[in-house]
Amino acid sequence: MEADQRRELENAWQAIAPQIALLCRRLGGSADRGDEILQRATVRIVRSLAGYRGEASLMTWASAIAQHERDRLFVQEMTESRRRAPAGAEALAELEARPADGGARSCGQ
Repeated sequence: MEADQRRELENAWQAIAPQIALLCRRLGGSADRGDEILQRATVRIVRSLAGYRGEASLMTWASAIAQHERDRLFVQEMTESRRRAPAGAEALAELEARPADGGARSCGQ
């Protein structure tokens, strides 16, 4: 990518950055999560500018990246949550999911 073209893209990014920040905060559902999504999305967008082909508007492209980063954060949080769950939590969930009779046999069998 030529220096002039890269500079143009960086200027265009600066123009849409406030809109992307607002989108990230909405996607996050809270200020903290929104800021985390914004940070992740900004890093990915800036690193990926050279690969931007212009097939969609820069705003559409950057918004898609922000949404992907939200999804990645969600998966990461779910994975960490499962790792922190007590070992008995899965067994308890299985017991709760069983039918009310628990598959117990009567004394006559």
